[in-house]
Amino acid sequence: MKQRYRAFRQRSLADVINPLRVKPEELYKLEYIAGPGLFTNHGWIWKEALRLLALSGLKIATSPTPPTNTNDRRSGCRNSAGL
Repeated sequence: MKQRYRAFRQRSLADVINPLRVKPEELYKLEYIAGPGLFTNHGWIWKEALRLLALSGLKIATSPTPPTNTNDRRSGCRNSAGL
């Protein structure tokens, strides 16, 4: 977290986002406050992009069922449509 990255203008990830703001409790709080528009509202996406990524990773990691591969679903739709 202390390594500097060119993508962050030679800042570390901890300089870009406070580690306390990506604790699981804080991520679930963000999800609760923002409501259903969290992943569709451009304001939330623009302001909280890294936290949304962290929340998505947390949900995948703690999900009781493994995530599905979206590529498999798309190919299934093409096949069922005769494409």
